[in-house]
Amino acid sequence: MSRLVTNAIRSTAASSDAMTIDSAGKPSFPNGGVGKVLQFVKVTQESVTSWATTSYADISGLTATINGVTSGSKIIVDFNLILGCSHDTHFLFKLFRDSTFLPAFSGASMSLTHYPADFSNAQYLFDAVSLRFVDTHGQSEGSNLVYKLQGANDGSSGYTQYLNRRHYDSTQRGQSLMTLTEVAA
Repeated sequence: MSRLVTNAIRSTAASSDAMTIDSAGKPSFPNGGVGKVLQFVKVTQESVTSWATTSYADISGLTATINGVTSGSKIIVDFNLILGCSHDTHFLFKLFRDSTFLPAFSGASMSLTHYPADFSNAQYLFDAVSLRFVDTHGQSEGSNLVYKLQGANDGSSGYTQYLNRRHYDSTQRGQSLMTLTEVAA
């Protein structure tokens, strides 16, 4: 077995390195490397979370940290949520990077509003929702970033809403997840 030990790779015709490797072994591409996946983080949540108030609260288990980001990279944040609600309520969500609310996540409304697909039978169903946000974080090289999702109830009906279970059946459970993918810009 052969092994190459180096901290940089450069073409003989180039004036700068095409790839550098830091002391921890993390590669970077100073001249581009656009679109390359630099790292991937996944968290799953099987526990039930519920909302009965209009106050936003962190969704337990759906917080993830991506460590040592590359300056200028983008972070793709994906959520796949399993929701249970009654027929006349809806969910509100907010996404944060560290303590910064990311309003572009929701367009003009400052929060994503999700209505169940089938109003008449929603309390007996799971509703799966997938959300994606691309964050141009602007943080310095080597920063650690924490992403989290908060949820709330719109308060219009007084019903409780659930993550990972159906509204009227606590025995039927689902699994929600969050992934962070760092991509070279």
